[in-house]
Amino acid sequence: MKKYMLSLILLAGLALTGCYKDKGNYDLHEINKISMKSDAKDTINVLQFDTAKMSPLIIQTQPIPESRLIYKWSAYLYTAPLGGSSAQTLSTQKNLNVAIGLKPDKYTLLYTVTDTETGVSYFKKFFMEVSSKLSEGWLVINEKADKSRDIDLLNANGTIVRDIYRTANAEHLPEGAFSIKVLATFFNSSQNIIILSEKDAVRVNYASFLKIQNAKDWFVSKPEPIRPENYLYNTFGSATFMVTNGSFYGGQVDLRFGAPLGGDHKISRFVYSPGSNDTGILYDTKNQKFLNYSNNAVFTFSVPSNAAFNMNQIGKVLVAAGKAPAENYNYLMKDNDGDAYYIYRLNPGGAAALHNVSAAPSLKNAKLFAFSGMYMHLYYAVDNHIYLLDIEKNSAKIIYTFLAGEEITAMCLKQSHSTWVGYPDNNRTLAVGTYNNNTGKVYTFSIDGLGGFTDQTFTKEYKDLNKPVFLEFKNRK
Repeated sequence: MKKYMLSLILLAGLALTGCYKDKGNYDLHEINKISMKSDAKDTINVLQFDTAKMSPLIIQTQPIPESRLIYKWSAYLYTAPLGGSSAQTLSTQKNLNVAIGLKPDKYTLLYTVTDTETGVSYFKKFFMEVSSKLSEGWLVINEKADKSRDIDLLNANGTIVRDIYRTANAEHLPEGAFSIKVLATFFNSSQNIIILSEKDAVRVNYASFLKIQNAKDWFVSKPEPIRPENYLYNTFGSATFMVTNGSFYGGQVDLRFGAPLGGDHKISRFVYSPGSNDTGILYDTKNQKFLNYSNNAVFTFSVPSNAAFNMNQIGKVLVAAGKAPAENYNYLMKDNDGDAYYIYRLNPGGAAALHNVSAAPSLKNAKLFAFSGMYMHLYYAVDNHIYLLDIEKNSAKIIYTFLAGEEITAMCLKQSHSTWVGYPDNNRTLAVGTYNNNTGKVYTFSIDGLGGFTDQTFTKEYKDLNKPVFLEFKNRK
């Protein structure tokens, strides 16, 4: 037992001696800490293939030689985790100066500085949105001398990207292309571009304009014939509608339309759907009355004693329609056997107001119309004149006249049709296309507080175009 106890004492002594000898072998030192500052904003917007430049200021607590530091600029899809498979290295230089070839999308831009001696890395994150050069601007369907049609994009900086569809797809637009729809889906998670033509329609990628589908792909059972008149979403972007050859299609099955709305009617292309459901107000051009649509069925409107008019008995020819202030909608109607014109204004509940606008000069000769969503105004074009109609005053006047021979061939008000899309100049920019001596132009006008044009002239002029036949604004995506 004594021998055992002696052994334990010796072992304990050796352990204490070992600890004593090791004391003081470790020296703790502060390591260099790095931080970065940048004059650039934390949100960066760049066009695809343009050069992104940034020169962050490197701050060190214990400055070390530059040769010890290495740098990396990486881009990750915004929805992906940092370090994931979506990472793409853009540069290994201290300052960013590189052409951005990433596909249009939202990204996290991660700047990493690593001390090669300590192996410690420091990070700074930026939000980067890459947009296509086809991302934003006025889309113009143009008609060439041989009657074929294509699309140009007019950028805000004055540049023109020509023949977008043919360049992307090595083919012409479907014959008789007449309209472009720029549609924002629910919560603006994506943007759909639909091009309508006389006997077909195509969906294209919003960034590249590569064709995705033809109209035949949008139906469970393809209608015969396909004669597209309109394709639209409700303002919430949660329901899709299509009018083709007077037939109306609502709600979709696996992203395709099922059976058309049944009944003895012919539906106008002007559809008013201000909500978030498969509902809306239609106009039956055959029986000349409004229809209360909901979930692939129609119902009769109630007629309160104080109603502005009977929605079930209109008896007028529908000429044009469009947005009105406060989420209302205006319909321009005319008598069947005369030149008397009226504005029927609807709100989500039905009839809101009725205005006689027969005093508007040359209204019967107008082919192009643009309703304001800001004022109770209607812009209409006759020959080389633009008129402004004050609907409530039944008063119209010429607010701009182009040179003699310059015929107005297209007109569009910059106007959001989606709950999720807003413009700083919503309802305040009017684009007008003209044609004269085989040369097309597009002008933009800024609308002042009275509905006229600022300084009574245009703000921008795009020259050397083919004949403009349709205009639509494409917002940045």
